[in-house]
Amino acid sequence: MCADAAASPAIPDKDDGAMFVGVPEPWRAYLGQVRAAERIADPLQRCLAFPDLPVNHWPEGHAAAHCRHHFLIERPTLDDIESMVQRGEMAKLEALFDASLDRHYAGEHFSDDIHDTFNYLLTAKSSSERVDVLSEAWLQQAPESAYAHLARAAYFNGAAWKARGGKYASETPRENMRRMSAFAAQAIPHFEKAVAIKPRLIAAYTGMIDIGMIDSRPALEARARRAAEALDPACPELANVTMRSLRPRWGGSYQDMLVHAGKLSERVAQRPHLAIHLAQPLADQGNLLLAEEPVPEAALEVLEAAIAMGSDEDALKNAGTAARNVLSGPAGGARQLAYFLQVSRFRKVDAWTARVISSLLLSTEPEWSLRYSLQSLALEPDNANARFYAGAAYQNMTRYDDAAREFEASAKDQGLRQQSLRALAEIHLFRDPGVRARKANAERAKPYIDRINAEYPDDGRVPVLLFYHDVMAESMIDEADVRALLAKLDRTDPWQAQHAERLDRMLKSPAVPGKRP
Repeated sequence: MCADAAASPAIPDKDDGAMFVGVPEPWRAYLGQVRAAERIADPLQRCLAFPDLPVNHWPEGHAAAHCRHHFLIERPTLDDIESMVQRGEMAKLEALFDASLDRHYAGEHFSDDIHDTFNYLLTAKSSSERVDVLSEAWLQQAPESAYAHLARAAYFNGAAWKARGGKYASETPRENMRRMSAFAAQAIPHFEKAVAIKPRLIAAYTGMIDIGMIDSRPALEARARRAAEALDPACPELANVTMRSLRPRWGGSYQDMLVHAGKLSERVAQRPHLAIHLAQPLADQGNLLLAEEPVPEAALEVLEAAIAMGSDEDALKNAGTAARNVLSGPAGGARQLAYFLQVSRFRKVDAWTARVISSLLLSTEPEWSLRYSLQSLALEPDNANARFYAGAAYQNMTRYDDAAREFEASAKDQGLRQQSLRALAEIHLFRDPGVRARKANAERAKPYIDRINAEYPDDGRVPVLLFYHDVMAESMIDEADVRALLAKLDRTDPWQAQHAERLDRMLKSPAVPGKRP
């Protein structure tokens, strides 16, 4: 990890109108507003301050409801629950989740956090072994607790998914399916016991729908859905699991999904967050199209239609990925960046997305870019691309020692070695513009130029680097050498073209023929 990765740099104030040159409106204005929101430290206020996408049909209050869903309630962590179970604090656990359940039925102050705990946190594959031990200990201490039974059911639910894997049934080994069914069978009695003790425990019903879907139990699925709809037909998690179970890959159809979306649309005024799930038929089609090679333009069209309806993070990320494959130029880069940044509005982005955002901000917003490359490195400390982007951001910020450190690290990766060595040569060659520093710069840069020349003899940029090295070492420019270099340069390479233009201007400027200082 970078030495200062824990301390993300602040984004300095700038004239937002001067950013993102070549980016058309309204994307340019949108990115300027995002830049302002990114300076806000509080996650909820940052999310609320974020602009919505330039082209969308989100219902009134939708984005704010999505922000509150993620950031308004401080949910217990797995460590928190584990500690309470270990200390035998059963009454405290009951009170904690009674309050969570009450918020689900609180009308104006609605919160979905009961689902976040029992349908997500305790079903996570990555913590399956911990949840097994935790839920067993909880149940032993509180055998008549609905929440203890639901925690045990959540463990078996997550274990069923882990056993099955993410592939289609036809691609999944029979043994995996058998183990999945065994875990599902163990989950069901605990779900049923939970609702027998606490009939309003809606997270148990959404868990049963999920188990019914994965283990092909349509009767269980239908019964649980009816019970959940009787409790809260506008529950966003109920909408989510129902839409997921109606996908074609689980035996449903897009027609089934559209019919259910029609029912949900009647509840959007009550729960604006539901707009995410109205878009699921389109989001699922776009996700399937994204897997085609090459990615068709239709993938972007469908995904953009989905994110125009609601702010689902997965659909937003997929739209950014589709734009990355389909679009080019400043306008294409702006749309990619807009979609990926909107993902970061609602959740901590994964390492890959952080690197993409960093790369898209690199040339115009190095401080902002650096924040995302450091986020990526915090998740994947050895990722060479993140190291390279951090180095380039530091270079553009004139923090040359930091840049050299990162490029030295990225040079160890064979795929980035040539680029990294070039960057190191440039840093040492041009870092100090003072006349007195030129010879020292040349000496520092020469070992890197020699390494590039030895390892990549066909690199067209080496002659340019050697030319500047010789100029700095001798403090003189030979016009014959300039003309000879210009004849070699490949102007289709933007870097070489930039230096060719600089050398052309040099030749046209008034000067004494031959060698000049």
